[in-house]
Amino acid sequence: MTKKRIAMALVAMAALGGTWSSASADDDGFAPVDSKGTLTLKVKVEGAGRVNSRGPEAGWDYYKWSTINEGTLQYELTAMEPTVDASQFAGLNAATAAAAANAGSDDADEDDDSDWEDTWDEKFDACNEDQACEFRVTQEKMKDPHFKKKRAAASSALAAIQSGDLDFGPAVQMWSATNGVVNGTIAVKEQRDTYGIVSETGGPKDEKHCTTTGKETLTPKPTGYGDMSMPLSVNVKKGTYELVLDANYGLSVTDTCSPGEKNSRTLLGYPPKGVTGWNGATTVKGLTAGKGSQLGITGQKTWEGNLSTAGNEPIKVTISWEFRPVTGR
Repeated sequence: MTKKRIAMALVAMAALGGTWSSASADDDGFAPVDSKGTLTLKVKVEGAGRVNSRGPEAGWDYYKWSTINEGTLQYELTAMEPTVDASQFAGLNAATAAAAANAGSDDADEDDDSDWEDTWDEKFDACNEDQACEFRVTQEKMKDPHFKKKRAAASSALAAIQSGDLDFGPAVQMWSATNGVVNGTIAVKEQRDTYGIVSETGGPKDEKHCTTTGKETLTPKPTGYGDMSMPLSVNVKKGTYELVLDANYGLSVTDTCSPGEKNSRTLLGYPPKGVTGWNGATTVKGLTAGKGSQLGITGQKTWEGNLSTAGNEPIKVTISWEFRPVTGR
């Protein structure tokens, strides 16, 4: 279906008396524009196991490992002006195409349709703004069978809209997180104990115990912590939502190993790299509960991943989310 036909159907809808519905806060299920809401993300990464060496050349017999990384991030979201559901235009395309087919239209090719329009444009231009001439050309065009088919298609598309099958009123409300994280905490604790370490001096085998820890309390608007511009989209009429999960950040951690080793580093990326299906940000979808100022969104998703490039340290990443409008704001 061509863009020209879409435009023609919309113009015809207005000409034949079609109307566009409007939305008001809460009456149509939308939250008041600029009202606030709180989005809470809870992230947990956990795993544990034992890895045996592949032989004497490794220089150790086996190690045990465990990790538990947790974070809670809260965002303040702002309700935006409701907009139309773009997917409805696909419905308009289908309705116009079906109407054109029912009317016996033989102008499926866009170039043919364009040539027909160009022909009439040339006739109007030849009138040189003479109103009597333009009137005659208009009457002639309205008698053209091609024009009648186009008008029939537009009328059928309008009928589909007026019947309620197609609704072009506001349907989607975005919630924008422009202030970054409002508050939250993140904590990391990993343990790695290596046994049967071969001595370089020929002495008895040794063992090594390492603990990695890090914890931070987030304050409003920290730089670089999970900044999101428009993470939440709510389709009020369908009762659905799409949410962008973006909980990447950097955390300063300290590695402490016995005997006597200690160093600090920055742990980048959260959840860890290697988590299947996670590319820094991912979109989740679901059903909403309530509308407007009573809107409620909750959900949870789990990913499987691995801390080791060798694939022998399996982890599970669980993220849960909850969104609630803040009443009275």
